[in-house]
Amino acid sequence: MWSPKQLLSAVLLAGLGLALAGCGFRPMYGKSSTDPKVLQELATIQVKPIDDRAGQLLHNALLTQLNPKGEPVRPAYLLVVSLNSSDTAEATLPDDTASRNLITYTANYSLYRKRELIAQGQSTKQASYDYLKQHYADISAQESVNKRAADQVAEDIRNQLAAYFIRAAEVHRGEVPVVR
Repeated sequence: MWSPKQLLSAVLLAGLGLALAGCGFRPMYGKSSTDPKVLQELATIQVKPIDDRAGQLLHNALLTQLNPKGEPVRPAYLLVVSLNSSDTAEATLPDDTASRNLITYTANYSLYRKRELIAQGQSTKQASYDYLKQHYADISAQESVNKRAADQVAEDIRNQLAAYFIRAAEVHRGEVPVVR
Protein backbone atom coordinates (compact mmCIF):
# COMPACT_ATOMS: atom_id res chain seq x y z
CA MET A 1 0.00 0.00 0.00
CA TRP A 2 1.32 3.43 -0.90
CA SER A 3 1.58 6.16 1.68
CA PRO A 4 0.00 9.53 0.83
CA LYS A 5 3.50 11.01 0.39
CA GLN A 6 4.54 8.29 -2.08
CA LEU A 7 1.29 8.64 -4.00
CA LEU A 8 1.70 12.43 -4.26
CA SER A 9 5.31 11.98 -5.43
CA ALA A 10 4.26 9.48 -8.10
CA VAL A 11 1.47 11.77 -9.35
CA LEU A 12 3.82 14.79 -9.48
CA LEU A 13 6.48 12.79 -11.31
CA ALA A 14 3.97 11.53 -13.86
CA GLY A 15 2.61 15.08 -14.32
CA LEU A 16 6.11 16.44 -14.86
CA GLY A 17 6.79 13.74 -17.47
CA LEU A 18 3.60 14.60 -19.33
CA ALA A 19 4.32 18.32 -19.18
CA LEU A 20 7.83 17.86 -20.60
CA ALA A 21 6.55 15.55 -23.34
CA GLY A 22 3.83 18.05 -24.25
CA CYS A 23 6.13 21.04 -24.55
CA GLY A 24 8.43 19.32 -27.05
CA PHE A 25 11.38 19.05 -24.67
CA ARG A 26 14.14 16.79 -25.91
CA PRO A 27 17.68 16.57 -24.58
CA MET A 28 20.17 18.28 -26.91
CA TYR A 29 22.59 15.39 -26.63
CA GLY A 30 19.90 12.78 -27.22
CA LYS A 31 19.73 10.64 -30.32
CA SER A 32 18.60 13.57 -32.51
CA SER A 33 21.94 15.39 -32.38
CA THR A 34 23.75 12.22 -33.42
CA ASP A 35 21.13 11.22 -35.98
CA PRO A 36 22.92 10.07 -39.14
CA LYS A 37 20.86 12.51 -41.24
CA VAL A 38 21.91 15.45 -39.06
CA LEU A 39 25.55 14.31 -39.11
CA GLN A 40 25.33 14.00 -42.89
CA GLU A 41 24.03 17.59 -43.17
CA LEU A 42 26.78 18.87 -40.86
CA ALA A 43 29.40 17.02 -42.94
CA THR A 44 28.40 18.98 -46.05
CA ILE A 45 29.26 22.35 -44.51
CA GLN A 46 32.29 24.15 -45.92
CA VAL A 47 33.89 26.52 -43.40
CA LYS A 48 35.26 29.74 -44.84
CA PRO A 49 38.76 30.59 -43.49
CA ILE A 50 38.84 33.03 -40.56
CA ASP A 51 41.48 35.74 -40.13
CA ASP A 52 44.37 35.73 -37.62
CA ARG A 53 45.65 33.03 -35.24
CA ALA A 54 42.49 32.86 -33.11
CA GLY A 55 40.49 32.49 -36.31
CA GLN A 56 42.73 29.64 -37.47
CA LEU A 57 42.16 27.84 -34.17
CA LEU A 58 38.39 28.29 -34.48
CA HIS A 59 38.41 27.25 -38.15
CA ASN A 60 40.28 24.03 -37.35
CA ALA A 61 38.00 23.29 -34.38
CA LEU A 62 34.92 23.81 -36.58
CA LEU A 63 36.31 21.45 -39.22
CA THR A 64 36.83 18.81 -36.53
CA GLN A 65 33.37 19.33 -35.02
CA LEU A 66 31.44 19.40 -38.29
CA ASN A 67 33.28 16.85 -40.35
CA PRO A 68 36.07 14.90 -38.67
CA LYS A 69 36.70 12.98 -41.93
CA GLY A 70 37.87 16.10 -43.76
CA GLU A 71 36.41 18.89 -45.83
CA PRO A 72 33.36 17.97 -47.93
CA VAL A 73 33.96 17.08 -51.58
CA ARG A 74 30.62 18.61 -52.63
CA PRO A 75 29.67 21.17 -50.03
CA ALA A 76 25.98 22.02 -49.81
CA TYR A 77 26.43 24.83 -47.28
CA LEU A 78 28.91 27.61 -46.57
CA LEU A 79 29.59 28.68 -43.00
CA VAL A 80 30.93 32.22 -42.65
CA VAL A 81 32.25 33.13 -39.21
CA SER A 82 33.54 36.45 -37.91
CA LEU A 83 35.49 36.26 -34.67
CA ASN A 84 36.32 38.93 -32.13
CA SER A 85 38.73 37.91 -29.43
CA SER A 86 39.92 39.99 -26.53
CA ASP A 87 42.52 39.45 -23.86
CA THR A 88 42.04 41.58 -20.73
CA ALA A 89 43.70 41.70 -17.33
CA GLU A 90 41.39 40.13 -14.80
CA ALA A 91 43.59 40.46 -11.74
CA THR A 92 46.59 42.62 -10.97
CA LEU A 93 49.42 42.55 -8.51
CA PRO A 94 50.15 45.50 -6.17
CA ASP A 95 52.62 46.87 -8.76
CA ASP A 96 49.78 46.99 -11.37
CA THR A 97 51.09 44.13 -13.46
CA ALA A 98 48.56 41.57 -14.61
CA SER A 99 48.52 38.24 -12.82
CA ARG A 100 45.49 36.70 -14.54
CA ASN A 101 44.04 37.30 -17.99
CA LEU A 102 40.56 36.68 -19.35
CA ILE A 103 40.18 35.69 -22.99
CA THR A 104 36.78 36.26 -24.61
CA TYR A 105 35.82 34.78 -27.97
CA THR A 106 32.68 36.11 -29.65
CA ALA A 107 31.83 34.42 -32.92
CA ASN A 108 28.99 35.49 -35.21
CA TYR A 109 28.14 32.93 -37.85
CA SER A 110 25.97 32.76 -40.95
CA LEU A 111 25.06 29.57 -42.78
CA TYR A 112 24.34 29.84 -46.51
CA ARG A 113 22.85 27.41 -49.00
CA LYS A 114 23.41 28.57 -52.58
CA ARG A 115 23.89 32.20 -51.51
CA GLU A 116 20.70 32.14 -49.43
CA LEU A 117 21.11 32.87 -45.72
CA ILE A 118 19.36 30.06 -43.87
CA ALA A 119 20.69 30.34 -40.30
CA GLN A 120 22.73 32.68 -38.19
CA GLY A 121 23.73 32.98 -34.58
CA GLN A 122 26.34 33.91 -32.06
CA SER A 123 28.51 32.14 -29.52
CA THR A 124 30.51 33.76 -26.74
CA LYS A 125 32.92 31.87 -24.51
CA GLN A 126 35.41 33.00 -21.91
CA ALA A 127 38.48 31.34 -20.47
CA SER A 128 41.16 32.64 -18.16
CA TYR A 129 44.74 31.82 -17.33
CA ASP A 130 47.35 32.88 -14.79
CA TYR A 131 50.59 34.55 -15.74
CA LEU A 132 53.44 32.24 -14.86
CA LYS A 133 56.98 33.12 -13.87
CA GLN A 134 58.51 30.98 -16.59
CA HIS A 135 58.18 32.72 -19.94
CA TYR A 136 57.68 29.59 -22.06
CA ALA A 137 55.19 28.11 -19.60
CA ASP A 138 53.26 31.37 -19.81
CA ILE A 139 53.18 31.19 -23.62
CA SER A 140 52.05 27.55 -23.41
CA ALA A 141 49.25 28.44 -20.96
CA GLN A 142 48.06 31.23 -23.26
CA GLU A 143 48.04 28.93 -26.31
CA SER A 144 46.21 26.26 -24.36
CA VAL A 145 43.47 28.63 -23.20
CA ASN A 146 43.06 30.02 -26.73
CA LYS A 147 42.62 26.49 -28.09
CA ARG A 148 40.16 25.64 -25.34
CA ALA A 149 38.06 28.75 -26.06
CA ALA A 150 38.08 27.98 -29.81
CA ASP A 151 37.01 24.38 -29.13
CA GLN A 152 34.15 25.54 -26.90
CA VAL A 153 32.91 28.06 -29.47
CA ALA A 154 33.13 25.44 -32.24
CA GLU A 155 31.15 22.94 -30.17
CA ASP A 156 28.50 25.56 -29.41
CA ILE A 157 28.17 26.50 -33.10
CA ARG A 158 27.98 22.81 -34.05
CA ASN A 159 25.18 22.28 -31.52
CA GLN A 160 23.28 25.32 -32.79
CA LEU A 161 23.59 24.08 -36.38
CA ALA A 162 22.51 20.57 -35.36
CA ALA A 163 19.45 22.09 -33.66
CA TYR A 164 18.72 24.03 -36.86
CA PHE A 165 18.88 20.88 -39.01
CA ILE A 166 16.73 18.92 -36.55
CA ARG A 167 14.12 21.70 -36.57
CA ALA A 168 14.26 22.03 -40.37
CA ALA A 169 13.65 18.28 -40.75
CA GLU A 170 10.68 18.46 -38.37
CA VAL A 171 9.21 21.38 -40.32
CA HIS A 172 9.78 19.51 -43.60
CA ARG A 173 7.95 16.45 -42.22
CA GLY A 174 5.11 18.68 -40.96
CA GLU A 175 5.69 17.76 -37.32
CA VAL A 176 5.97 21.37 -36.19
CA PRO A 177 4.67 24.62 -37.68
CA VAL A 178 7.00 27.09 -39.37
CA VAL A 179 8.01 29.89 -36.97
CA ARG A 180 9.37 33.08 -38.46
